[in-house]
Amino acid sequence: MPGLPLPPTTRKTLFLDLDDTLIRQVELPDQYDFATKTHYIIKRPGVEKLLQVATDNDFEIVIFTAGGRDYASPIIDWLDPNVLITHRLYRDSCKRNIRGIPIKDLTLTGRSLDRCIIIDDLWQRVPQRENVVMIKPFKGGMQDSELTRLLRFFEIESRYEDLRDAVSHVNESFESLMEMEIMMKTLIEEINCC
Repeated sequence: MPGLPLPPTTRKTLFLDLDDTLIRQVELPDQYDFATKTHYIIKRPGVEKLLQVATDNDFEIVIFTAGGRDYASPIIDWLDPNVLITHRLYRDSCKRNIRGIPIKDLTLTGRSLDRCIIIDDLWQRVPQRENVVMIKPFKGGMQDSELTRLLRFFEIESRYEDLRDAVSHVNESFESLMEMEIMMKTLIEEINCC
């Protein structure tokens, strides 16, 4: 697989998904019947801060996207004007499951699983679930605060020898937050229906 394994490093590794994790791609409907389409990219609030904090905490940053190189590379260039992202892995670095869906297998990256994490809204597509920091998909809203919430990981990760333990700690908070949101929605629906 092209790009794998990555060159050796002594740093911890932060893998980042691109679509619906760092950006949202939107397609405005064409008024005319053209073969070409214009795509608009919305950057998730907090991307710059996340990249800087990860770098300041001695993480190498690797974009690991199921998108193709021609699509993703210009977006990554735009997202990272300070060149904090050290490597890029595209669709051709993904394995495929039996249905042909791209899977991000961290064991193929050459990184020790106790020293790497991945932030991805499609955590189901990463076989090493204990390495996945869960995040809600970015829908394009400028009030989104998911990346800011994840900065907490960098406040606690140095307490753990194995980064997967820090991931577990952060994901417990995420799951509690999701449960609370579901309870609030249910309560609002009950109030509105009666």
